[in-house]
Amino acid sequence: MELSYARSHRSARAVALQNRGGHFVRAGADTFRAAANAVRNAQAGTQARLPQIGTGRKRAATHQGKLGPDPNTEASAVTIWPLCTLGRLSALTFGIANVLSGGMETQILALAAGTLVGLVLGLIGGGGSILAVPMLIYVVGVASPHVAIGTSAVAVAASAAINLVLHARQGTVKWRCATLFALVGAIGAWVGATLGKATNGQSLLALFGAVMITVGLLMLRPRSEGDNPNVRLDMQSVTILGPRLVATGSATGFASGYFGIGGGFLIVPSLLFATNMPMIAAVGSSLLAVAAFGATTALSYSRSGLVDWPLAGVFVAGGVLGGTVGTRLAKMLARHRRVLTVSFGVLVAGIGTYILLHGLPALLHRLGS
Repeated sequence: MELSYARSHRSARAVALQNRGGHFVRAGADTFRAAANAVRNAQAGTQARLPQIGTGRKRAATHQGKLGPDPNTEASAVTIWPLCTLGRLSALTFGIANVLSGGMETQILALAAGTLVGLVLGLIGGGGSILAVPMLIYVVGVASPHVAIGTSAVAVAASAAINLVLHARQGTVKWRCATLFALVGAIGAWVGATLGKATNGQSLLALFGAVMITVGLLMLRPRSEGDNPNVRLDMQSVTILGPRLVATGSATGFASGYFGIGGGFLIVPSLLFATNMPMIAAVGSSLLAVAAFGATTALSYSRSGLVDWPLAGVFVAGGVLGGTVGTRLAKMLARHRRVLTVSFGVLVAGIGTYILLHGLPALLHRLGS
């Protein structure tokens, strides 16, 4: 019923998209202009600074002219261009939606949105999939938040499964730890998805915006590293690792299912906390959980008719295309990875703020009634 409603109202949503697309273009440009100014202020030694980036301490301003930017300073002028480029890519996608939504096929918008999500995932890794739901709603024009969540869960699961194969070939997956975490988390994801479907769509969207703000702020903090590469779940370690994996897996699985997100930004820190495995192993192992949580959420929503399968297929195809390009760009921009992550965190928090403010009246009305 809700899926049919979403499809029948896409044409009406297209009109609203023309206005919202323009709004996002301006908001994206303003957000990244402010971020770029903050970096420039950091170069001049002012108090307006982004969170500590890299280990360089010298001011870039002292290396102007013939000397050029200080190679030891991450927050130098040369790092501004990837920051601005990421903002322009986001604004470009919303701008394309603004121009094409008047009559172009929905599949083209889904392909463009999926490509941007895949590009971000390829560039900076975890966290990029959180853009899937707002992309489907504000770019593609999916009318129902529940359909957007169910459809994005398919894309998240497929993307994680593809990347899991790549990490498995590199031997960076702790299979026993990851399997226990994923199994208990899948149960939590099913419970979360069930409660999510029972939550009013606009209220759920407002809560999703709050989660995006949290994710954006967390991405501004450097990740800690684990120091136990030989960690292994066996009969001797299960009494220590087992309870931690069960507790953290259940909690992250519930959040993933309720909001329809991959949850990598929660899963990786949870695995680090529970097992103290190295970061590369936590990233690789998290993909099994992301795929399991996404598949569980997608199954729950599909049983209620809340997955647009043709749209999900196109979105996944765009994600594969963008991920391929993003992975290659990541190698070229390896030294700017931290700046890209911070920039993306600013973008996610900005979009989350817009979504929260847009859905807050509905949420407050529900809470007050």
